[in-house]
Amino acid sequence: MRHLNWVQLILGVWVFVSPWILGFSDIDVALWGNIIAGALILIVSLWEIFGKSPSSL
Repeated sequence: MRHLNWVQLILGVWVFVSPWILGFSDIDVALWGNIIAGALILIVSLWEIFGKSPSSL
């Protein structure tokens, strides 16, 4: 399952930088939507990758 977290991280980076790569950074709504969504995906995936795993009982 750990490898899926890395895929999620890569997709989050893509969502974050895609407005500039695909050339729609001049559309404010699309730009901010991608920045916010990409940042949220990055935060969640980093939390899943580097966060403390629950201790086994």
